[in-house]
Amino acid sequence: MDDAELQKIAADNENLILNAENPGEALRAILRSADVVYGVYPAQGGCAKLLIKGQGLLDGKHVPRKLTAVPCRSAEEARTLQATFGDGGARR
Repeated sequence: MDDAELQKIAADNENLILNAENPGEALRAILRSADVVYGVYPAQGGCAKLLIKGQGLLDGKHVPRKLTAVPCRSAEEARTLQATFGDGGARR
């Protein structure tokens, strides 16, 4: 999946989150429901991405069932989501 596709998925998820009755729970549901999650954030006139969850599924031996992307305001926010919801995160 290329960066443009990830940006589109992140934008679609952003709309879901912003229109949800409980945006925090909507974000958590998106993060929990996918096998692989990227955080997409602005960087130097474009966008960058950080793998939040699913590193073990990207080793070529596994086929992820569901891949998604979530919008982040910065790399720091993406790293926070990675620490909380990632493969070694405190809660999922």
